Amino acid sequence: MTDTYTVGLALFDFVPVVLSSLGLWTIARLVGTFDPNVGRIAKLGWVLVSLGGICKATWKLILGLTDGATDIRWLDNSLFLFMAAGFVFFAFAVGEQRSWKVPLGVVTVTYIAAALSFFLSGSRSWFFVLLAVAAVANLIATGRLARRSWRIGASMGALLFWLNFIVILLLPGFARLPDQTIALQWVEQSVNTVGQLGFFVASLLLARASKSANQSGDGVVVHGLAQL
Repeated sequence: MTDTYTVGLALFDFVPVVLSSLGLWTIARLVGTFDPNVGRIAKLGWVLVSLGGICKATWKLILGLTDGATDIRWLDNSLFLFMAAGFVFFAFAVGEQRSWKVPLGVVTVTYIAAALSFFLSGSRSWFFVLLAVAAVANLIATGRLARRSWRIGASMGALLFWLNFIVILLLPGFARLPDQTIALQWVEQSVNTVGQLGFFVASLLLARASKSANQSGDGVVVHGLAQL
């Protein structure tokens, strides 16, 4: 059963989207306390990643409401169209990149490459370009956030950040299974929800530990994320 969703399954897909968005917002606010401009870059990443997730979940909901009769493909494709740029901005922000030029340059090259792939091959190669960039940017951001958490004593947060990334790596495996039953999709979305819940909790733990470190003036931690 392909591209068919029940309404309940589609509504449940909004749960990991909301959890991910809350976690990204928590980190964006934290980064903004160190440098407002860096915070703005992080918030743009938050908006784009959240928008991609909302579009994908909305696509599933429309399919569920119409019993698969209405397939708005651009909503489905919007997941990585927005998410690739979003994770690039977010990864540079948690690395405390203060200039917009570098992340904008990476995003521009990414979408030029994706467009060329589409026009030259006429296949979904553009999707794999965006997927690869989103995965690498997400890995960089996760590594930086996990390192920050570990260095300031939020070891559980570090583990949860990596749990989230492992879940993200596992999800394409579910999508490649030939028999996409409703039951399998419930399992897939439940696994995704666990991963995004881990990310949200890790973000809260990192924000709390960073606040405590700043109040105590504990060494370099008061200067930001990238120094750790």
